[in-house]
Amino acid sequence: MRGSSNEQAAAQRAGDRGGRPVRALIVDDLESDAKLMVHELERAGVELAWRHAEIPEDVERELADEDFDVVLCDFSLSGYTALDVLEIARRERPELPVVIVSAGLTVERAEQTRDAGAVDYVLKEYLYRLPAVVRRAIREARAVQRAGLLAHSASRLLVERWSDGSFRAVCSRAMRHLDADAWALHLLDEQAALTLAGSDGLAAPARNALARLTVGEGPIGRAAATGRGEAITAPDEWLERLGVTRAAVQPLLSGGALLGTLAFLGSGWMAIEAEDLELVAGLAGQLAGAAQRARLLHAAEVRAQEAFERAAERDEALENLKATHRQLETALEELQVTNEELEQRVAERTTQLAAEVAAHRRAEAEVRASEVRLLAALEGMAEEVWICDPDGRMSLLNVASVTAMRLGQFKAKPYEDVLREVEILLPDGTPRATEDAPLLRSLNGEVVRGEEI
Repeated sequence: MRGSSNEQAAAQRAGDRGGRPVRALIVDDLESDAKLMVHELERAGVELAWRHAEIPEDVERELADEDFDVVLCDFSLSGYTALDVLEIARRERPELPVVIVSAGLTVERAEQTRDAGAVDYVLKEYLYRLPAVVRRAIREARAVQRAGLLAHSASRLLVERWSDGSFRAVCSRAMRHLDADAWALHLLDEQAALTLAGSDGLAAPARNALARLTVGEGPIGRAAATGRGEAITAPDEWLERLGVTRAAVQPLLSGGALLGTLAFLGSGWMAIEAEDLELVAGLAGQLAGAAQRARLLHAAEVRAQEAFERAAERDEALENLKATHRQLETALEELQVTNEELEQRVAERTTQLAAEVAAHRRAEAEVRASEVRLLAALEGMAEEVWICDPDGRMSLLNVASVTAMRLGQFKAKPYEDVLREVEILLPDGTPRATEDAPLLRSLNGEVVRGEEI
């Protein structure tokens, strides 16, 4: 059983880039083949911290002592096969992906390994496929681990009442998944400050510095102020004072209201990918829900206690609660009836409005048709037709008026302009006074009939 000679160097290079090396357990009875796998992975840019195991006892010990990302295993080994390794892995680390790397693997053996839990296989003749297979296996395994972690935390926080033990177990498990060094949970107190409600992995000076924060102070306070999560990987003076260089912070929100913050802190090779920030956001949402439920439950317990204290007897208080419940049920029933009646009235009014709109459209169509018929009738008349609106604007509306007055057809011309162009005569041919013109008299309210001009 050997470790890679460059394990510390790989960890240092990965940490400098803001991530950690891939931790691989290579199970092969030929160390030369193991080194070929390492060479192919490192040639593809995979920073590797690897351990080599040759016998089942080494596999069991390594899986119990180390936290690996992937197992690379030959099929045919000295005295045992990959199926034995898969059984050990399934027992010790069921979430750990196992990739079979073997020469001349038959279809039957490939199917056997698949059925036993292997996620994929690579033939040693085609080792160039190994980096892509390893990356995919780790990515998919971490996605499954994140989903399992969120499912476990949701179940635990839902079943257990809010306590230091419940959220401590959830956050510590997530801390290990994120390769963080510490976590800190802050809750908003009555003075609108962030008070440290729980933590793990913090040195005493850092814990004291985080005991109480103002909203907006540092990355943690900033997440509380903006209501948005943040991943900090660049140098940050505030984090450096805590002895860390990286952080993933999410606000605890319930119905848009701020309840607190959740932060995972680390250094070295703590990686913060988008999926990691989503995991922290999911945990923050679950913790916010649990905290809100705890607050509501506490408030309900306080109210219930106050009700019992005010009541002369417990039975009387119980009856009051039952009466209130019945009133709520009655109010709900009445509200449902009122809602149904309102929906009925809305439906009836909608139908009525639709009918009114249809009638209005028909009336408009009839008016337009009447206008067309009127204009057609006026054009066919031998007599002159003049129209004057209440504002004193005149229009010549038919051919006879245009022909008789020897004027171009016009519309909406002021009456005074018409008088300057047209001389109005009496039947004997003498000019008629302007103020005596029938149209002008009608504008002044007089009914004029039978006048000759």
